[in-house]
Amino acid sequence: MGARPLPAARPQSACGVGCPPADDQADAAATALAPWIKLYDTERRHSALGGKPPPSRLLPI
Repeated sequence: MGARPLPAARPQSACGVGCPPADDQADAAATALAPWIKLYDTERRHSALGGKPPPSRLLPI
C-alpha cells in the first residue's frame, strides 16, 4: 500500500480564533515600531560610537 498524501496545510494564526489577518498584524507592528526605529537610528546614544548618536559619525566634530 502506498502512503497517502498529506492534507494541504492551512495558515493558522498563533493567537487563535478572532485574530486580525496576518497582513493587518504586520501593518500594525510596522506602525508601532516606526517611532522606535527613528529614535534608535537617529537619537539614541550607541556604545559602539562612544556614547554618541549615529548621525554624529557623519558630522565634523
